[in-house]
Formats: sequence, C-alpha cells, structure tokens
Amino acid sequence: MKEGEYLLAIDGIDLAAPDNPYRHLQVAKGQKVRLTVGPAADGKGSRVVEVEPLRTEYDLRYDRWIAKNLAFVEKASGGEMGYLHLTAMGAENIAQFDRFYRAFHDRKGLVIDVRGNGGGWVEYFVIDKLQRKLTAFNVLKNMEPFAYPPGASKARFALLTNEYNGSDGEAFVEHFKAAKLGTVIGVPSWGGLVGIVNGQPTVDGGTVHQSNNSFYGRDGIVARREPRRRPRRPPRERPRLGLRRQGPPAREGGRGAEEGDRREAVHLPGETGLPGEVGRPHFGGGGGARAPPSLPGFLFRLPRGAPRP
Repeated sequence: MKEGEYLLAIDGIDLAAPDNPYRHLQVAKGQKVRLTVGPAADGKGSRVVEVEPLRTEYDLRYDRWIAKNLAFVEKASGGEMGYLHLTAMGAENIAQFDRFYRAFHDRKGLVIDVRGNGGGWVEYFVIDKLQRKLTAFNVLKNMEPFAYPPGASKARFALLTNEYNGSDGEAFVEHFKAAKLGTVIGVPSWGGLVGIVNGQPTVDGGTVHQSNNSFYGRDGIVARREPRRRPRRPPRERPRLGLRRQGPPAREGGRGAEEGDRREAVHLPGETGLPGEVGRPHFGGGGGARAPPSLPGFLFRLPRGAPRP
C-alpha cells in the first residue's frame, strides 16, 4: 500500500461516507482482512491486499514521528547533533533513553525532548548519565581509543519541554537546570509534580485530581506554575505545522545545543504554594499524558498497563 491511495473496500464491503472503516476491522487476534485499495476513487487500477489489523496505531505513528525528528536534526546539523525523546520516566524509559544516548552522546550536541512526558520516577537515573564527565581514554592494542567512564559525553545539551510534560518529567527539567547541564527551551507545564491522587471523573469525560505534595529546591523556593520571565525561545508549535510534521521545536533545540549554556534557561512552572503545602487541584481533560496541540492526541496516551505518574 502506498501513501495517498484510496481504501475502497474491506472484505468485499464497499466503503462510503459516513461509514466508519474501523468497525470492519474488529476481528480476532491473528485474523486477516482483505483490503481493496487503488490510486483512484472510482476503483480503476485497484487491487486486493491481506493485512492483520493491529490493536492500536500508537507505536507506528509514534515511531514515524521520532524518525522524522531524527532525520530533521540530522539534516539541519549536518550530522553533528543527535536527538532523543522520552515518553515517560518509568523503568522501561531508562532503556529508551540509553538506546538513543549511546548512539549520539559522542556528537557535538544533543537535543533531549520531554514534550508530552507522562512522568514516573527515574529522572535522576537520566541526570546521572548526563552528568558523567570525560576523565580519560582507554585503548586496546590495534583498536580505537574510547572514552572513560563509559557514556561520558562532551556534547552540549538542549532540553525541549512543553505544557504537556508532567510529574517526574517536570522534576527532570528542574534537575537539569540545577545541574546546569544546558539550555532549557519551552513553555510552562501543567503542574503534575504536585502529585495526582484520588482522580475523580467528571461528566464531560475529564478528571479532577487532588494534589498531595509540594516540590521545592534547596533554597526553599517552590517550583512555580508560571515562569518568572517570558521564555526567550519558546517552541513555535502551531497546528498547521504539526500536521505537516515540520520541526520548529527540533530546530530551536538544535540552536540551543549549539549555543550551550550562554543563554539563561527558562524557569520550570511547577505548582504554587509553600513548602509542605499542597497546590490547587488539576482539572484534566481526560487523564494521563496528553499531547501538545500540534501533535495528534494518541502520540502521548500511555498504553494499557504502562506506569502512570
């Protein structure tokens, strides 16, 4: 099947608006369906292919989004920078981070994207890896030298965040800034770092969460919901650009990594309140991690069984 082709029929049943084609794909696991596809809506040149329906398109669409971001950063930097995205901060996300970090940590710059991060508890594992400093080189006979300790990087880091980064993802941004690891680029996040417990559904399909903790630094200052100053370089995420999957946010991340620490990082918006107090309840639109306006909502919905912040 090719992009732009018409889906004409499923198992011999012709499709026409307003019919929902997904209802014809409700089959048992492992069962295949026959799709009639073609280059023209009138059926000319059509053919029949057999496919096995998936439970969700999440992984396919997310992988395509990641591939396009990787390709954009690769092309824009002439191969001198890398890119990685963290969907959450659960145990499995350590492997997600390491898979891309191993590939790109020896480059001049690295864009770390936590937009839409669903939270968790492992952000300090990631920070520990980013803080490793190159102290020596090790070389075996007749082989190329490699850096010691393993994973140490001389790359300049830029961190992308947005309003849909929450909970431990917000803690990661605070930790990244406190460690002075690089430039933070983004906009205020939704404040899930105050904890979300005892979620109660609302009649419109949303959820009301009660906050149960406060997050503040060594100076006793609470992470704020609003930045103390306007971000100098917020990602320009607009729906029409998102639909075309262009990459202004990735471009801004690349510039931030190139400039290193010369620019002041934007302050993380956390939840208001004094240390030890809880903040205001969060009124969610549907619970769980949500996607930025310029990306389809399914990109950041947590799969069934995935750990939630």
